[in-house]
Amino acid sequence: GAMENPAWRKALLIAGGAAATAGLLWYLLREGEDEEEVEQEASKSADDEGMLFKVSDPKGFSIGIRAGPDINAQRTGQSLFPGEVFRVAEIIQTSGDQAYLRLADGRGWAFTHSGRDGRLLATPTTEEEASQPRSGMHQMMVEAQRLLEQDPALQEQLMMSPAMQNMMAN
Repeated sequence: GAMENPAWRKALLIAGGAAATAGLLWYLLREGEDEEEVEQEASKSADDEGMLFKVSDPKGFSIGIRAGPDINAQRTGQSLFPGEVFRVAEIIQTSGDQAYLRLADGRGWAFTHSGRDGRLLATPTTEEEASQPRSGMHQMMVEAQRLLEQDPALQEQLMMSPAMQNMMAN
């Protein structure tokens, strides 16, 4: 099958490397304008009431943003990524553990527990914790994850690559 064909695998690895490099370049080129936006947001959101939550899924999955306060509501196509801190304008508690979180930036609704196995996906966090500068590496991982989320094949290939396996092993 295709898996045994070394040329095919090599091509995919090269393509994966190229995509990662492109992602990195894109990230570096974008960096300048981002800083200003972040500062403006920080000064705006400091006055906003609202709770801060952090994506803390132990399995490292993203939370798919929903259009309404329901796990079966339509997905907006955007996600909150592992470690991402987000501001919540409203919390709707259900009869169980599940709570729906209305994102203060208007993107839609997140939720605190997985619809699949009920594990906790998001936990409240503090302004101090949220304002700690995120390392460039973390930011890069978030950007890479955004790219990978749009390209499952690339994701699979990356997971198979020795470099990634070494990283996971550490």
